[in-house]
Amino acid sequence: MKQIFIYLSLFIIITNPVLAGTHSQGMFSINVDNETTYGSAANSLVSTLDSQFNENTFKKTLWYMADSQSMSTRGLGVTYATNHNLFLVAFSGNTGFSPGSRSISEFYAAPFAAGPSGIPEAGIGIQSSILAGLSLKSFHLKPVGYLDPSRLTLFINFFAFKITTPLDVSTLSAGVHFQYKIINEINILFGLLYWGGLDISSGIDITNNVLNLPVGLFFTSQIAGGLEFTPAGNLGFTNTAITIPVEVSTNIRLAYALSLIAGGAIDVNMGNSKFDLGGPVTDTTSGAKVGTLSTNERSRMSASFVDARLFFGPQINLIPLPSGKNILSITLLGDLSTNHTYGVHLSINTCF
Repeated sequence: MKQIFIYLSLFIIITNPVLAGTHSQGMFSINVDNETTYGSAANSLVSTLDSQFNENTFKKTLWYMADSQSMSTRGLGVTYATNHNLFLVAFSGNTGFSPGSRSISEFYAAPFAAGPSGIPEAGIGIQSSILAGLSLKSFHLKPVGYLDPSRLTLFINFFAFKITTPLDVSTLSAGVHFQYKIINEINILFGLLYWGGLDISSGIDITNNVLNLPVGLFFTSQIAGGLEFTPAGNLGFTNTAITIPVEVSTNIRLAYALSLIAGGAIDVNMGNSKFDLGGPVTDTTSGAKVGTLSTNERSRMSASFVDARLFFGPQINLIPLPSGKNILSITLLGDLSTNHTYGVHLSINTCF
């Protein structure tokens, strides 16, 4: 019995490379059931796919998508000119986009122009969030060393949604932040002119965005070496961002109704963008399934690790008070980053 087991184990070890094999090139891998019969054909097929959807060109799109996803988190976790003294709630929508190597005007003229990869060499990220903030100003807490709790506001934000028509899209965002007032505000002429002081903000954002597109929009059946790859399901883009922003901001309110916001930031980004594609590989003669194609780890690209950013824009104060508080307001900010990525932030804020 022991000898039979040994012979059986040796047979499996010897024949396994013959019965199955993995073939990779670029971002694609093919697992075939019979290495002897289909090994060389699998090499031809992955070479054909890589020549059409080359790793070096496709990764540019993934890089731009990763940077755009990181940009879409900016401003989700704080407010800049509500000047609240207790509690606030805000709803935000963000868009981050990268025109790639093109200028803004070139991107605007042809936003979906395909590059050598067959996919537009540009990136876009979209996020929303519901934000709640608590100021410690009204709690009259005693200072601890150089830290004055009355200057501190704590924030938490979260949002998730999924739609399947007309596109299959799901998104998730969550974060915690703090904002500390370095220089106190100044109220002039009963709030007709109000400077909001100087704030420093930081925290962490975690977001995930999944976009599934019908695979037939980008891939058709590929035939090489007597094998055919038939794409199935969706071409899935998954964009994940973990970002730590460090922001310094200020604001000034003019004649109650209008506030102007400006600031600068250093952002640490640890997200990535990847795509997934899978489907059967069949013998063109018999039509039988002989293997499976999938994407591998090289179908992933990380965002720029660190970037510097400027942000600025107006806030319309619908219910302002002479004290400087803006009970109901709408904020619109633009972001410009050193990694050639842009963002737009829109929020509706209410505070008490």
